[in-house]
Amino acid sequence: MGKEVGINLEPVVDELVLIKRLLVLQLLRDGASLAEIDATLDIHRDLSTIKGDIEGVQLHLCELTDLIRFLVEPLIEDALIDIFDGPQQIRAYELSDGKRSTREIGSLIGVDQKTISTWWRKWKDEFGIVEQTGNRGQYQRQFSFIELMVRHSQSRAFPTSYKRPDDTI
Repeated sequence: MGKEVGINLEPVVDELVLIKRLLVLQLLRDGASLAEIDATLDIHRDLSTIKGDIEGVQLHLCELTDLIRFLVEPLIEDALIDIFDGPQQIRAYELSDGKRSTREIGSLIGVDQKTISTWWRKWKDEFGIVEQTGNRGQYQRQFSFIELMVRHSQSRAFPTSYKRPDDTI
């Protein structure tokens, strides 16, 4: 789960190494002193430290994402029990981005692709919370979990559809 969050720093580091080399060459051509070249190399060491700091932040961000999911999933499950039968369906809805296939989502959450197709049809036909987007039949979620919880609580008090306010009913 946490692996989904992150920034690939390799191209940035490669570019910085190239820039450093070019800068040192330019300084040598300009007759720079060893102290000036040393200062330039200190900047590179500072950039390496920053890279390490960013990687540390990424690790903490992944841990926080996992913790938030752990804390919030039961709240979502309780609030949307009429729509989702459990954590696997919640995760499948979350992964329904219009790009992922039934096979891909199924393998990520441990169910077969037919199960994902069944869930998508149910969510489309009964609740209108997904729409078909891809030419391979992928579906995309229409609402965040917060929107779903608000709409679901309103529909219990005032039976209506889950359509957005600008949609015609």
